Amino acid sequence: MLRLSPQMHGMTEIIHLHRDVLDGKAAWADVRPELEKLGRQHAVDGYWRGPPGIEAVKEEYYGAA
Repeated sequence: MLRLSPQMHGMTEIIHLHRDVLDGKAAWADVRPELEKLGRQHAVDGYWRGPPGIEAVKEEYYGAA
């Protein structure tokens, strides 16, 4: 099982890159740099270790959390 954390931008490309690795079409080492570029600079994983995801959305779209 693979769970991808939703991203505001580039999610389709992130899904395709992971699919390529799972299908054996690409190596993890080859796609990892691109995934790091596409991923959030500061991961949000809910209330456990970070702020609620809605706060990131508010900050990105409205400039305030």
